[in-house]
Amino acid sequence: ILLFLIFTACTSKKKADISPVDTYIENNNSSNNFFVAVKPEIYKSYALSDFCSLYKLINYSTIICVFLVSVLNLPIIYNAEYILGLWLKDIPEMTFVFTKLVLINSIIEAASGPTICSALATGNVKKFYIYTGGLYILNLPISYMFLYMGFPAWITMVISIIISLLTTFVRAFLLMDMIRLQIRTYIKIVIKIILVTSIICVVLNYLCVYLQDGIFKFAIVMVCSIILHTLLYVVFLFRKYEKDLPDSLKDFSISLHRHIYNSMTIDEASKLAGTNKNDIIARALLEIIFSGK
Repeated sequence: ILLFLIFTACTSKKKADISPVDTYIENNNSSNNFFVAVKPEIYKSYALSDFCSLYKLINYSTIICVFLVSVLNLPIIYNAEYILGLWLKDIPEMTFVFTKLVLINSIIEAASGPTICSALATGNVKKFYIYTGGLYILNLPISYMFLYMGFPAWITMVISIIISLLTTFVRAFLLMDMIRLQIRTYIKIVIKIILVTSIICVVLNYLCVYLQDGIFKFAIVMVCSIILHTLLYVVFLFRKYEKDLPDSLKDFSISLHRHIYNSMTIDEASKLAGTNKNDIIARALLEIIFSGK
């Protein structure tokens, strides 16, 4: 609506041309299919108060969802001209910009699924949606302000990307109060995802300089994207997270269960831990808590 009011109908049509792209990404995203399987486990972990599993599900599913979207979206971004040329005869120049920005925004939004699902599991989402929804609504007045100042039409998508990234961190801080999310671990994962994605973009951009638009370039970029994503995600995200996992579990256990065990004797607490399904974690917890007694 803003583009139609401030610019010409032609500019508004350029934005409308990429709507099928956005719709196709949302409906056929591989990360959506993956997250369908993860959702019940998140609800189940919260219902059972199994927060160790819940944190692992949030962190791992965030990494995997972004991986599945990024590995497919980046080759499309670097071959937007070729792909749109197969679909449209006369392609307005700004359509390329809108398409690339929409794909970048979808990569960022892929990280939102696990955090939103975790908030819904608590059943107390009023404050959660007031903050996150309020940020999304700011997209309208901020976009209008920048368009009124004379910025090009694609600035609306840039603002949307910035707000989506900011909302990702806001969700994490809200979950810190709702489910005691390990905020430092989660933010480290998000920052590493940003850095890894930036490295991949630099490599693909350098590669595209020496290739001409066509099916060969698209195939090469797709193969390189899959290889780079697999290597960098395994080295810097999956392996690194596994190494940091024991410390994060220990910190969580102390903060969550100290009020339960602190008033017990060591025998009473040991008896309780013996009936817990997470027997190993519980007994390790007892050793930590009672080490000073």
